[in-house]
Amino acid sequence: MTDNSVDYLNENHKRRLRVNCQEIDRLLAEIETILNASASKSPFPTYRDDLSPVQRKVVQDYIARIRAQMVRVLKGQHIELPMSTVGARQATGQFASTRTACEKLADEIGNFAESAIARAASEVATQWLSGDSQAIDPVSVVKSSLIQVSVEKAQELQGLLKQLAQTLTQVLNDTRDTLDAGNMPVKGELTSSIREMPRLDMGTLTLDLRRPFLLNISKQLAAHQIEKSLQQQIGTTVSEAFWSYQKLLKAWVARTLAELQGQFDSDADTYRAQLERLTGAVGSSQQEKTAIQHDLDELNHWQDTVEVQTSVASRRS
Repeated sequence: MTDNSVDYLNENHKRRLRVNCQEIDRLLAEIETILNASASKSPFPTYRDDLSPVQRKVVQDYIARIRAQMVRVLKGQHIELPMSTVGARQATGQFASTRTACEKLADEIGNFAESAIARAASEVATQWLSGDSQAIDPVSVVKSSLIQVSVEKAQELQGLLKQLAQTLTQVLNDTRDTLDAGNMPVKGELTSSIREMPRLDMGTLTLDLRRPFLLNISKQLAAHQIEKSLQQQIGTTVSEAFWSYQKLLKAWVARTLAELQGQFDSDADTYRAQLERLTGAVGSSQQEKTAIQHDLDELNHWQDTVEVQTSVASRRS
């Protein structure tokens, strides 16, 4: 063997290395799942979020580095990576499930006025207990609390749409990798379509709230009394505001999904044309042509299915 030759692993060694790398990737995925779960707004969290944003970023960076190094090692040994399990058909399913989940969440927000008022009452009680009652403006506290509740719920909507955008981006980049099209830029995430969300408009609130005597005995009882007063004075106003916000969010979700579809189709058209040229190219191996045809079928299936879903959703609205 000459000094310039490369000593590649035999098939058994390659298989063992690939299996070990897949196991490492599975463990990294579990870490990512824990990170995502700990950062969720679930009222029943499985994990406690005790990492700072900087620490979280460090962990994510290390995960990315480990994966990049594994890919370099596998490619250096001419070990083929398995095809992505996230194809356009799965993306199509996620598009439909995201639309349904967003509509359900928007409906929940429309019915969230009563819970929002209860939270606002608790916040007023907390503020009165922790500071000078005369210096606290209960109207500002209530309004700020109601808006904060709407923001938290709306951020869940935004998170669903960002997940969809990331999946669509992965489909495009997987197709690009199949093409080995170095002259085509790697697509950034399609999150540019997810623009600023509408905000809850509470208008001008008129309230007559006074610190209850019960606050000296029990915060819980005092908050309940404040909540009853809020329901009597602004209950209808808050309900109407949340119902209006629900309509705004549904319209925003529909526009955002349409823009995501349009942006994906625009990018996919470029790849689709390249895929069609390569399937008929002379010199391509049968394995390459099969993989390319698979991606072409996926992209075509995506466009056809999403057009049907969009048509059905339009008729419903």
